[in-house]
Amino acid sequence: MTGQARLPGEDIDAAASPLDDPEWLARARSYRRDRLRWLLADLAFDVAAGGLALALRLPVIVQERLARRLPAGLPAEACTIASYGAGAWLLGLPSRAWRDLVLEHRYDLSTQRGRDWIVDQLKALALGLPVETLIGQGVLAALRRWPRRWWLALSLAAAPLAALFSFLFPVVIAPRFNRYRPLEDEALAARLRDQAAAAGIQVSEILVTDLSRRTRKANAFFAGLGRTRRIVLGDTLLDEFAPDEIAVILAHELGHQAHRDLWRLILASTAQVTLTTWLAQRLAERATRRYGRQLGLGRLDQPAALPLIAWLAALAGLILAPAVSAFSRRIERQADRFALELTGDASAFIRAMQRLAVQNLSDPDPPRLERWLFGSHPSIAERVAAARQFARQRHTP
Repeated sequence: MTGQARLPGEDIDAAASPLDDPEWLARARSYRRDRLRWLLADLAFDVAAGGLALALRLPVIVQERLARRLPAGLPAEACTIASYGAGAWLLGLPSRAWRDLVLEHRYDLSTQRGRDWIVDQLKALALGLPVETLIGQGVLAALRRWPRRWWLALSLAAAPLAALFSFLFPVVIAPRFNRYRPLEDEALAARLRDQAAAAGIQVSEILVTDLSRRTRKANAFFAGLGRTRRIVLGDTLLDEFAPDEIAVILAHELGHQAHRDLWRLILASTAQVTLTTWLAQRLAERATRRYGRQLGLGRLDQPAALPLIAWLAALAGLILAPAVSAFSRRIERQADRFALELTGDASAFIRAMQRLAVQNLSDPDPPRLERWLFGSHPSIAERVAAARQFARQRHTP
């Protein structure tokens, strides 16, 4: 009826959505399909390349050649493990380059050029290779100490290692890739601090990071544990989003903190590591018994067996991926609900989700199978629908 007042929940339902633009929607769906093709091709290549390397006995050849040139014991083992990691990094470089320097530029989402990208890749290698080498030596030590229960030892070590990484990431790793500065908008900083206090969350700092050096996509997150816990806003978010939209996005992140989702994810990751390493052990033992001569592997407690174990664990991880994605979507829905209850601002939440979709070129409603297999978050359409339902319930007498 003309002139009849609307309830707040009805205003939200009636609001026009920028996601309804046919041209933008076609472009977002095209981007989603191209990324999916890249992901499937990358997975297939990794599986095929790993299997071919094992069939050609490349891990054994590398181990034998380094053993002849280096002192026996830890030096030779460390160099062998490092060579496997460097080889995997080099093998995956073309795929990552196509994703970051071709696909993201094709859709005008990346701001990074080739030289800076190579620098980032080399930094990642320099930081990751020593860690991978130490983990590989730890796996070998567990194999030799507990030949039948090494998978359990690795599982028990997964949680403390993940917690240590979470603590160190914002102070050791992240500054190597991005610059951080305090949030200069004092009014917004006070609002975000008050919101965190209302949720019972203590933060050490509110920082802005230069995401625009690499991407036009927007993001915000909590980083760190304990004394290193801080709020981080991407400059791409700060430049394009209204204060109430930033506040509701932060409220979502506060939901993760309030629900201790980092610890839940660490426990879930530990369960995943337990299952994948257990399956990898069973399959690796059968493979060495049946195909040991062809693979050049008589036992598992040698560096040349690590690529086989890693390859089998990766295959097991693919089997578990839908369950991991489902768990992630569940905690994201809970964080959305927390944000809506904390702010009571469904309108800002909806606008923030829509703006994120537009800026990140996210298909608001991807196919169900794709969401089931790979979706770590509910679709934008689901999140908007949940916010509208929240608004209707809130304003229903």
